[in-house]
Amino acid sequence: MRHVLSALVHNTPGVLAQVSGMLATRGFNIDSLAVGETEDPELSRMTFVVRGDDGVLEQVRKQLDKLISVVQVDDFSEQDYVERDLMLIKVRATPQQRMEIVLLVEMFRARTVDVSSTNLMVEISGVESKIEAFIDLMRPYGIKEMARSGAVALVRGDQTRLRVLDFALNGEVEARPLVPQTVAALAKVKPGDRIRITQIVRISKDSYWPAVVTGTFRSLQSLVTGLATQRVPEDDIIVPTVHFLKDNGELSSVALDEQTRLEILP
Repeated sequence: MRHVLSALVHNTPGVLAQVSGMLATRGFNIDSLAVGETEDPELSRMTFVVRGDDGVLEQVRKQLDKLISVVQVDDFSEQDYVERDLMLIKVRATPQQRMEIVLLVEMFRARTVDVSSTNLMVEISGVESKIEAFIDLMRPYGIKEMARSGAVALVRGDQTRLRVLDFALNGEVEARPLVPQTVAALAKVKPGDRIRITQIVRISKDSYWPAVVTGTFRSLQSLVTGLATQRVPEDDIIVPTVHFLKDNGELSSVALDEQTRLEILP
């Protein structure tokens, strides 16, 4: 099965070698890997095309999550997303064949970017199946050279961030209540943001202490409690969980509740 994974990573020297080296040493079958800067100059987005069953996919995700430089990993395969692959291809073309090739180029909504006496260079973009179909049509003419960027992808609409409102699961499970300030912060926070989490910790019967931790936001997920136990469904509750990187480089997670405050730092 084909999976498209997207990973946000810190835009630092050596991160590409670190990620690709980890994947290579563990023998994962990666069809393509594309990387480029995002709207945030401190983050880059890596797009992987992985082939394998769900077990292989889960192993890739776990290994990526272990890397400090990786902020967030998403699997686009089960979402509505847009994917594009860019290719430059140089094809042998005699004067008699040139018109045939140009007609095929127009049919695939590609364009000719270079012409010589013996060949044509074509630029084409689209999904993997479109690129592969064009390559098959060019083979009889003779492919001299070819270069592909690898797939890049983004989720359509506003599906890229898990919203607080999504915790309700269509109203079938109750969501843990949160303070309004935390709800507002969760609606705005994005991977790479500096955050501060304050939890009220009970240290004795009548004494409480504010525990404060700062770090870099990685992702927001929901933990559904009770589903793996013998508890009745009415007792199930969704707990929003923040995953972040502490200032000391340690990966950490905090389950949010009505006593926890999340703030976005400047």
